[in-house]
Amino acid sequence: MTFTRRSFIQNLGVATFAAVSLNSAGDIFGQTAKSTHLFTPPVESLNDPLSYWSSTHFQSLVNTSLRVYKNKKSYVKLQIVEVKELKRAANESRGYFGESFSILLQASAMTKLSQNLYTVSHDNLGEFSLFIAPVGTKVNQFEAIINRISR
Repeated sequence: MTFTRRSFIQNLGVATFAAVSLNSAGDIFGQTAKSTHLFTPPVESLNDPLSYWSSTHFQSLVNTSLRVYKNKKSYVKLQIVEVKELKRAANESRGYFGESFSILLQASAMTKLSQNLYTVSHDNLGEFSLFIAPVGTKVNQFEAIINRISR
């Protein structure tokens, strides 16, 4: 295969376009060009209480209730039934460490909540956001999983 001046100039244009596109990849992930790591979490997420509450915080709250707001005025009460550690030896053998746990919640009456991010309130913890999903075959059981895994 021979290269002509014309094919060289065409390939140079493609290479330049690719270099410029890849250089701005940080913008795709919402990071600035000054970021030291492409996947650094935003500072705002570190202010969220769920980023530092451990399973121990929730263990002490078993048999207490959360208020889960469907909208600004309407809420349902869910009781914290169980807090379970979700460690996996396979992850640790690969060098992944951190905390992962499940919070099992139960409503006293038949309650329908779809899988969603809800504003939640607790007398001891205050107000925060929590992703809750229905689990099992019962309509009144729900689960929230907290994962803080790092390498």
